[in-house]
Amino acid sequence: PVIALSPILNNEPISGPAGVLMASLKIPVSSFEVAKLYSAFLDTFIAHTGDSNSSSNLATMGINLINTDILMPTKFDEIRLAKLMLEL
Repeated sequence: PVIALSPILNNEPISGPAGVLMASLKIPVSSFEVAKLYSAFLDTFIAHTGDSNSSSNLATMGINLINTDILMPTKFDEIRLAKLMLEL
């Protein structure tokens, strides 16, 4: 199974170059667009709870969407998210 964690939250990159790369390719910066880019090989996409994404559109593409808190300000958060991904 291929799992991806969204680098985007509310149409802004959390960190890193994702937003700049997407904008330079004239792709809307959103978690949904990231999932679309990976749709050919992606099984499960993890996005932040409350982020604007379309679970019905992802399901149509055969992608399972999991919404959870993806922010990792503490070691506890890092471990929590890693455990979730390993359980998938």
